[in-house]
Amino acid sequence: MSHSQPSTLDPFSQWALAMPGAPPPRVAWFAQTPMCFVGGWEPLSFRKRAGYAWTDEEAACEQEFSETALARYQELGATSIVIPFAKGFGLAATRAELDQERDIIQRAHARGLRAAAYIRVDAVVPETVRAEDPQVDSWLMRGMHGRISSYNRQQTFRRRICYSHPGAVAYLESQFRYAVETLHADQLHLDGYALAATPETTCRCPLCVTSYRRWLVGRYPTAEAREQAFGIVDIDSVTPPECERDEHFPAAIISPDIRSWLRFH
Repeated sequence: MSHSQPSTLDPFSQWALAMPGAPPPRVAWFAQTPMCFVGGWEPLSFRKRAGYAWTDEEAACEQEFSETALARYQELGATSIVIPFAKGFGLAATRAELDQERDIIQRAHARGLRAAAYIRVDAVVPETVRAEDPQVDSWLMRGMHGRISSYNRQQTFRRRICYSHPGAVAYLESQFRYAVETLHADQLHLDGYALAATPETTCRCPLCVTSYRRWLVGRYPTAEAREQAFGIVDIDSVTPPECERDEHFPAAIISPDIRSWLRFH
C-alpha cells in the first residue's frame, strides 16, 4: 500500500493516510475492514448535569447498546460502535459507568464489532477531578486577565485545559490508557482536540507565555528581523495581546502582536 497515494479503488486505504508502512499487528484490522460506525457520545451522567436528560433517559440508555441494538447496528452495516466514556468528570467519579462500558465492549467484541471510546479532551470538571489530581486548578486554561475559560455559558462547570501543562497531559494519558488497557477499546475518539480559534480565548498561562516568547525568538532570531516585524519590542518581556472580540475588533488584523499570537497557535 502506497503511503503517498493510496488507491482510490482500495476501500480500506485509510491507514496509508495516517503513517507509512503496514499497520502493527494489533491494528491490522484497520486496513482490512471498512470503517462504518454508529454510537452514542454523551454519558447519562453528563446529560443530567448539562440539563438535557429526559425523565425516561435511563431506560433509553439501557436500550442504546443492548443485544438487540448491537444486532441491529450490524444488520445496518456497522463494523464499529462508539460508546460514551469520558466527558471530563475523571475516572473515580464515573466508576459505575465504567463497568457498564466494559460490558458493552465485551459484548460488541463477542459479535465481531470493534469498539471506540469517546473522550472529550479539551475540558474537565475540576470539582470531581480533584479527587484524582488535587493540582487540577493549576492546569486549567487561563485567558485574558487570568480568567479561567469555561466550556460555554450554560456549562460553566466544565473548564478548558491547557495542553502545555504536564498535569493536563498526564490526565489525558490516564484516560487513554484506561480505555485501551482496561476497557479494551479498539479505537479512541478524541473530541475537541484543538486550540481555541480566536485570539481572545487562547491560553495565557505562564507555560504558554514562556512558549510564546521562545517561539518569537525562533521566528525572529535577529534584532533586524524583530525591528522589521514589530518596530520596538522586547521579546523577553512581551505578553500575549489582549484582543477581546467586540464591535471594534477589525475585520482585517493589522496588529503584528495579534498576528504573531495567531501564528504561534
